[in-house]
Amino acid sequence: MVGAYLRRLAAAACVLTTVAVFGGGSAALAPGVALARDGGKVDKLIDALGNEDGKVVRRSMRQLVKIGPSAAPAVRRAFAAEHEKKARSRTRVRRLRALVEVLGALADAPSRPGIEGLYGESDDPLVRNVCLQALGYIGKLDSLEMLADAAVKDESPVVRARAIEAITRLSLAFKNLEGAEREAAAKRYVDVGLPPIREALTDPAKQVRYDAVRALGHLRDKESVDLVGKALLRDKDPMVRQFAAESLGAIGGSLFAMRARLNQAKEPVPAWVDLRITSIVDWLIQALPDEEEKVASNTCLALGALEDRRAVPGLIILLGHEDDDLRLVSSHALAAIKDRRAIPALVKNLDSGNDNVRKAATQALRQITDELPGAGTANEWKAWWAAGHGR
Repeated sequence: MVGAYLRRLAAAACVLTTVAVFGGGSAALAPGVALARDGGKVDKLIDALGNEDGKVVRRSMRQLVKIGPSAAPAVRRAFAAEHEKKARSRTRVRRLRALVEVLGALADAPSRPGIEGLYGESDDPLVRNVCLQALGYIGKLDSLEMLADAAVKDESPVVRARAIEAITRLSLAFKNLEGAEREAAAKRYVDVGLPPIREALTDPAKQVRYDAVRALGHLRDKESVDLVGKALLRDKDPMVRQFAAESLGAIGGSLFAMRARLNQAKEPVPAWVDLRITSIVDWLIQALPDEEEKVASNTCLALGALEDRRAVPGLIILLGHEDDDLRLVSSHALAAIKDRRAIPALVKNLDSGNDNVRKAATQALRQITDELPGAGTANEWKAWWAAGHGR
């Protein structure tokens, strides 16, 4: 289960696909609109973006994205024309938002200045929101300063949260760069992009704090360990605390992997790596008694992934928790750590009325002791214990 947790963290760090922009669903064409293979049909799809039927609009958007970059010039022209109109009806605003979404999903870099301009002039939070989403997908570091400013200054919490998401996506902007160019881009991102996300951990809106704490985990921001730790212990919203535990696990996991690589290569491990891991474990141990099951569960999994024996006493306490899910995840965490101090408490869980808890206890005992009495059933492990083994 700890291995699955690490895979889930890795998946969470991946950027959403362009299909997610439009909420998934069928890729069927909007009624009356044929598959666009020439400019005229692209124009028909663009015209359909002003339809009163939201389903028609979404289908047309998906089809434009499916066509790909060849549709971008026409969409860009339509956006420019719509942007120039100062008087906008509700239908026109809806069409403008749809055009921006499509340009973002197409990652159309030439449209970036116009989208940034629309963000700056709009008093509609829905328009500003979709502008920032598009800039995130376009993925140009030239938008970084504007997004950083929006993350802390936009009056709408929804838009501030979107700015954080867009900044997180921009982390991909320098992945394919090399040498000095990559180093300069990474430094700019760290200096400009990360401070507003860290600051957002104290935003009054829980949605913004939630997105900020997740972003810092996705970005494996080792400098934010104590900030995320404080959110884990002090934030009033359980969802924020839940993802703070996950983010600490993600940051700690990256440091744990770094240390393992260096040890394997027989290279010295920088002192700061061990200090950061120690700090992460300390924060997580303090969060084990959290009254919210999901917070405590994520904390258990993170501690198990870090395999730190200092967590064992707190995890043993959770083996006796009234919540079966917590007894389950604490068993998995202790199995990963492989500390024999957990054996007596695991043996007690062999009498649990929950089949999954019993199975987790037998699996943990096998991993910790490296033994297998008989077929390894709960009764055989109890007999093993009664015979004086494992002491």
